[in-house]
Amino acid sequence: MGRTDVIPSWLRRTGIELLGWALIAVGLAALVLPGPGLLALAGGLVVLSLRYAWAKRLLVPIKAEALKIAEKQVRTWPRIVASALGGLAAIAAGILWGVRAPRCRTGGHSVTVGGFQEAGSWDLP
Repeated sequence: MGRTDVIPSWLRRTGIELLGWALIAVGLAALVLPGPGLLALAGGLVVLSLRYAWAKRLLVPIKAEALKIAEKQVRTWPRIVASALGGLAAIAAGILWGVRAPRCRTGGHSVTVGGFQEAGSWDLP
């Protein structure tokens, strides 16, 4: 018994439809607004390809082009090392920001910037 047996087929079909078309709509909007439009469009096609052959056919050239670009980007060791170091630097920057983020002090409690606080003094790094 697979996981799809637990979900009624009409609910699964409806969920695939809604998610797929929502991703397509968000992708189209993100083409003119800030955001990952092409990625959302591709995601919508992946979801819709579970139900429609036309979506699966549209994915074939997208997959081929994505693999060609990925192969080009990791063709040499310096590119691979630079990509890995860039990713590690982004992770380190996020951790450093989280550790050094301004905090609001009230008595013995500390609340981060995202928390709601009525009164207190800010400790800025």
